[in-house]
Amino acid sequence: MRATLTMHADPARLDNRLRQERTRVLRSVRFGLDSASRRLEQDLEQATKRAVRGKLWRAWSRKLFPERELSNNPAALVFPRGGERTRSAMRAFAFGATIRSAGGGWLAIPLPAAGRTGRKRSTPEEFENRIGARLVFVPLKNGMALLVRPTLPGLRRTINGRPVVPAPVFVLVKKASIRAGFSIPAALSKVNRRFSQAYSDRYATLRGDDDATQ
Repeated sequence: MRATLTMHADPARLDNRLRQERTRVLRSVRFGLDSASRRLEQDLEQATKRAVRGKLWRAWSRKLFPERELSNNPAALVFPRGGERTRSAMRAFAFGATIRSAGGGWLAIPLPAAGRTGRKRSTPEEFENRIGARLVFVPLKNGMALLVRPTLPGLRRTINGRPVVPAPVFVLVKKASIRAGFSIPAALSKVNRRFSQAYSDRYATLRGDDDATQ
């Protein structure tokens, strides 16, 4: 004796359920990318702020592709905004760098005696214009050199209201090394776990018939 069980699926209903499940998955993936990339951007901002003075940390930004629509191949990009100068600074502080003068000459590192021009550090040219005289070049035995304020009659005795005495104003070096101040790989190491968690949480909140309307 043999029994036969036959099932007939409603093609329209099955197609609808498959569409709903696809939407559920794609919405969860997009949510996971959005959440993980936002956390990554925040981590990089905080790491940059701790390592670098100033506002370089504000350069971090992010985008989702596509911006709004669901996609089978979505992507998230976290990147530094700005021109080549900003990107070069970010690479230097993230991975370390050796800086040399473009023409193979000296790099001038301002000392406290150099003061500032507005919010920017002074350059030898700006300082010479302020005092109305050329700085004195003093070579050192270690391959470095100094630019020293001369002691000549008629030179300004104050700068920005402060008394000025003959002293080294700039250190001259052939190259300068920047050590890595923060780690991009360390921040990236958390992305997969955060994406998986955000995806799972979002997937669990989307239920069957509600998927197409959320």
